[in-house]
Amino acid sequence: MPPTSLNIFAPIGRALMERAVIFAVGAVLGGVGLRLTRERQLRAKTWPFVWGTVEYAEPKMVGGGQTAHGVGALS
Repeated sequence: MPPTSLNIFAPIGRALMERAVIFAVGAVLGGVGLRLTRERQLRAKTWPFVWGTVEYAEPKMVGGGQTAHGVGALS
């Protein structure tokens, strides 16, 4: 039985659909990421701030074990 046009292009169509699904998922995740970034930027506008000059900075470790983290001591 000779191959029909649908059988010839089936692998190409499947590959295109797989790529389209991957692209759609990426686009949705990218949109969610942009939305979260925008929300963080809007919230950051209300943060307090002060003008000044940092004359001294020193990194320090706070906590111990798995809760240890670094902070900056500024003066």
